[in-house]
Amino acid sequence: MTPMVVRRSPAPGDGPRRFRAGPGRRGRGFAAGLFLVVLTAGLTLGGCNTSATPSLPTPDFRAPAGTEFLLRAGDLGLVVGAANYLFIGLSSVGIDTRCPPGETCETPGFLDLNLDIETRENLGSLRLRVPPDGASVGTYGPFEIRTHGVQPDGSADLIPLTEYVVRLSATERETPPPGE
Repeated sequence: MTPMVVRRSPAPGDGPRRFRAGPGRRGRGFAAGLFLVVLTAGLTLGGCNTSATPSLPTPDFRAPAGTEFLLRAGDLGLVVGAANYLFIGLSSVGIDTRCPPGETCETPGFLDLNLDIETRENLGSLRLRVPPDGASVGTYGPFEIRTHGVQPDGSADLIPLTEYVVRLSATERETPPPGE
């Protein structure tokens, strides 16, 4: 014999029946709420960005292309060219084997500077090997970057990164070679 299920009609004034989940069971309200949470999180984390313009970092200073400027660790400079821009920062100093002033060394030594760079087309880094006279040159995209001097001079002691000050200039090249 099959059991019979009797359902009663709601009495006037009774609202719709609500589903209640028992222990260990989840109701439809929970599933719908979970769906909304997952959907909202997906839109938020998935990059639903309505901003039409990307935001650029705020530089510590601006310099026109072709002029000299001082760059310290932690500074972010903006060089403005005719057709492009260059964000530049001193991220680290590598090997510093420059001969200290007043000492005689077998080799003059050098200093490795690591620069973080961003242009309109690219984001990356540039390592410049600077001789004791402070003059070196490197290229990044449409820019030629020159060092004109580094302070302090070489030292037998370790120089903290925050004490380095680099005198630089960046000029916009007319036509960068293909592949750069």
